[in-house]
Amino acid sequence: MPPASGLTPVRLAFAAATPDLNHEALARFAADFPPRPLIVVSEFEPTPGSPPHQWIPWHVQRSLAENRQSIEAALGGRPIEVAG
Repeated sequence: MPPASGLTPVRLAFAAATPDLNHEALARFAADFPPRPLIVVSEFEPTPGSPPHQWIPWHVQRSLAENRQSIEAALGGRPIEVAG
């Protein structure tokens, strides 16, 4: 059931490992949770062949507050159903 806002909930994944481990983790995350849009926050764009996703860059030179603002802006008010 969509939330009161009418926006589709999303799955939010934080990827901070090697490209191979990130690929495996994203595939598992996509398979283990409901069919919702997958949004990946990471320093580097996930490798080709990863599950369909929207990428939000994590900038190590920015503060936590700046990165959080970037994530919130990219989410556009969509609720997070599951994060990991």
